Amino acid sequence: MARSKSTEIAGKDRFAMFFLLVGFAVLFIEVRYLHAGIVQMNPVAWAPIVSAGLGVLAALLGLFGGTRIAAGVIFILISVSGVAGVYFHTKGDVEQIRKNVVSERRSDVLAWKMEGKNEPPPALAPLAMTGLCLIGVVVALGERKK
Repeated sequence: MARSKSTEIAGKDRFAMFFLLVGFAVLFIEVRYLHAGIVQMNPVAWAPIVSAGLGVLAALLGLFGGTRIAAGVIFILISVSGVAGVYFHTKGDVEQIRKNVVSERRSDVLAWKMEGKNEPPPALAPLAMTGLCLIGVVVALGERKK
């Protein structure tokens, strides 16, 4: 069965989808590395690893095998993992988010290390997943000229 042109990703959008594929692949490797010691203690740490893997699959689907609608829906679903990651990284403490945005990060890390504490997880880093997903939604579901 032939697919209609309106369901395929082509042209500049295909180029953008390729870079999303690369972005999700790099994010997958990075998150897997950074969460290596955490997943045994806290199984929820697998969520961003799985989400980044699904992002790779969605980008592949958009590039080679499927429809833009399917890729877009997958991107929408996994975008939630970034927002959830901010919650898990901060334990729901809005003050931690504020500190991450307005503080001098290097001096905070130095203070934690001097006190013998481990550096806390980066509060806003999970939003990289959400950002990539939202770009994927725009590429996959954005309006096409006919």
